[in-house]
Amino acid sequence: MYRLPRDDPIDHARRHRAPPCRACTEAALTSKGKTTIPKVIRDSLQVQLGDRMTFTLMPDGVVLMRVKNQRAANLAGLLHRKGRKPVPIEKLSR
Repeated sequence: MYRLPRDDPIDHARRHRAPPCRACTEAALTSKGKTTIPKVIRDSLQVQLGDRMTFTLMPDGVVLMRVKNQRAANLAGLLHRKGRKPVPIEKLSR
């Protein structure tokens, strides 16, 4: 497994001009590769049980975590326009 080099966090912040932290916290990695997302982060992202996340490793070693928590019910009517006729599900391309 490839491991990124560990930099001094202060030096890293100076070089990359890191923005101030909204919620800075730490978590540990278990022997099975699992971790717990700290509560302050979960609350801030409104993460709920069953939500899916994606992780993207950036070239500079930063990992972006995105929460996919859009529910289908939240998307209802998103594409509605006045005068447009509804399309039956059977006619939608997949």
